[in-house]
Parts: sequence; structure tokens; C-alpha cells
Amino acid sequence: ADEYSTPNTRGTVALAKGGVPDSATNQWFINLTDNSEGLGPDNPSGGFAVFARVREADMAVVDAIAGLPVLDLYSPALVDRSWFSSLDAFTNVPMLRNDFPDGLNLADFVLVNRVYIPGNEVNPCLPVKPKTTTEFVNRNNILIPIRLNGQIYEVSFRQDFPLSDYLFMPELWRVRLLADVGQETADFSLEDGILTIPSILVDGTVFYNVRLKVIDPATLEVQLDSFDTEPPAP
Repeated sequence: ADEYSTPNTRGTVALAKGGVPDSATNQWFINLTDNSEGLGPDNPSGGFAVFARVREADMAVVDAIAGLPVLDLYSPALVDRSWFSSLDAFTNVPMLRNDFPDGLNLADFVLVNRVYIPGNEVNPCLPVKPKTTTEFVNRNNILIPIRLNGQIYEVSFRQDFPLSDYLFMPELWRVRLLADVGQETADFSLEDGILTIPSILVDGTVFYNVRLKVIDPATLEVQLDSFDTEPPAP
């Protein structure tokens, strides 16, 4: 589209074009600097249409992504280039690490789980979920914020066994440090190997004081020990 009206200044979000007018489809970009001159109406494509703006306070996240190492996903070391007719896309993908001795994993990529418009943090098309520490969505990826030694870590658990066994395995290679913004967290006791989750949402039902006990110190595999169906007394 050629509805150019707002300059491409730092923090603005604009549609990407294919070098000619009216060629924008479903790709967009965030301006890291003031590109108002180069991407303005004098550009051969007719100017890049700005349709949104990132709040300056949130540009730190964008700058952090821009500072990551990039990877050419069509690198001969990763794929057989003869299979692809076009190698223009995904040649500069930001990655969370520089080397991949065990191959690429989903956790190596920068993932945008959700984007909010200020004032519209709740999707009106979805039912409101009760606020809980975490949610059991599927047996392959349960993200739990855990407080340990004064720090908060996000730990991903997977379930490789039948649901009736209630066994969970932490993916230690995916652990990441979280900022402490006063969020509710689970607590792990090094003394007795008990992970206590204040609340967890499972298929629309909230369970409280969920306790998981380490049964294998070598792998930190945990098993469901107990839980409450009623919230704790205030």
C-alpha cells in the first residue's frame, strides 16, 4: 500500500514493500533509527506506510533483539541450498546463541508470544482466565517461574510418560533468568527437593499448593506429590 503519511522515525512500525508501489503484503519492520528520509515519499517504492509505534520505554526490548547475533538459515551448513529457489528470506535471523553443536532448537530463536495494544491487554474474543502462577496447556511445555536463592528462573517442564504417572522432566537447557517484577512464583526447596506451585490452571480448573517432589536427583525429574482444590485461607 502507498498510504504514506507518517515519517519512519525510530520506533515506528511500517509495512515492507518489494521495491515497487503497492507491493506490501504481510511483512513489517520496526525502525531502529530515524529513517524518515530514506523511506519517505521520495523512495522509489513511494514511501513506506507507518501503521503503529512502539512505546519508547519498550524499545529496549527491540534494541536487545537487534543486538543479537544473526544466522543465515539457508547456510550450506544447515540446509541443502539446491532445494530452495529463493534464498532472500530468513538470511539474517536473530539468535540467542552463536553456536549450535546439537542443532537448532526452538529455544534458540527469539519468540514473540503476544503483542498488546496499550489499553487492550485482554483479548475480548477469549474468555478471561483466572490468574494463576502457571498453566498446564499440554504435556510438552509447562513454563513455571521458580524462585531460587533470591533469583527467579523460568523453567520448562515436559511430560514424556503417561498422564496417569504424573512425572515431569525439566528442560535444563531452556532455563532463563526472569526480572523480578513482583510476580507470583513457585518455590523450590533444596533441602527436601520439593517444588511448590501456589496455583496452576488445568483445563479451566485451578489447583492450589501443588507440590512436586524430586524423584531422580541426577535429572531433577519430579512427580506430583499433593495439591489442594480450595484456595488457601486469606
